[in-house]
Amino acid sequence: MPEALQQPGALDYLGKMLEAQANTFGFQDGFLVIAAVFAAALIPAYILRSTK
Repeated sequence: MPEALQQPGALDYLGKMLEAQANTFGFQDGFLVIAAVFAAALIPAYILRSTK
């Protein structure tokens, strides 16, 4: 590969890898938020079940 194309190719590859990592971290953060909302919804559900 010509030297003039090595740096742009490396930067393009780096950008694609960073985008893939950002997508992964975004998915993980979204999952954690959904899990926290679900856990918070268990408290009122338990209270409503216990109330007679």
